[in-house]
Amino acid sequence: MMLFMMNESGTSKQAVHAPIGKHYGIPMVSYTDALWPEIEAGRLVWTDISPDTVHPNNRGHAYCADFVAGVLEQVLAELPADSKLPTRGPLPDPLESDTFERTAIYGYKNLPATRNEGWKASTRDDSGTGWEANVPGSFLEFEVAGRAVSIIYYATKGDRGMAEAWIDDGERVKMDGWFVADWKYAAFKLVEQDLGPGKHRLRIRILDEKNEASGGHTFQIHSVLAAGRKSE
Repeated sequence: MMLFMMNESGTSKQAVHAPIGKHYGIPMVSYTDALWPEIEAGRLVWTDISPDTVHPNNRGHAYCADFVAGVLEQVLAELPADSKLPTRGPLPDPLESDTFERTAIYGYKNLPATRNEGWKASTRDDSGTGWEANVPGSFLEFEVAGRAVSIIYYATKGDRGMAEAWIDDGERVKMDGWFVADWKYAAFKLVEQDLGPGKHRLRIRILDEKNEASGGHTFQIHSVLAAGRKSE
């Protein structure tokens, strides 16, 4: 099931994801369609359902549960007997690409570096072990198989720096570990996609550059993601 949420301006990714749900026949529920008209009409205010700009509070979560449970109860009530259930056919052809059908997530313990200059293990109780360095020029290299490679890194207010990443000799992408809010979040960066078959070299380097509000260059990587892997 797909549940479409929203932020305090009423915007969401529903228009992007709904065609995917429709293509694959996935049940969809819209928190946005149900509650935004109530806010526009003045019967509900944003702070009734959220403590910040996007996350539901207890009341907002209760609405989510009610909407999802309502759909599930309707489906259950209309289900035929087990002996009369229709045969499930094959999935339709991918709507856009099959790159993300086979994926892997790697951390410090299951992706050994082929080259490591200045990085060490970085552990958080809630998310496993990644990598961390705080000196410009610190370099990290991995060998990764897949047609698309991405990085999840931490961003927070503090002495955070910037890093660049690239695949083989491809274009370099920049990541900023400094974030204006007072909470840490895991940011996503696609390094490159539409890669050729076989293994590729993912390279990461801490830059001299940093946000002017930052007092240091610490950069933390949560994980490396690979998609478009061959069937194993």
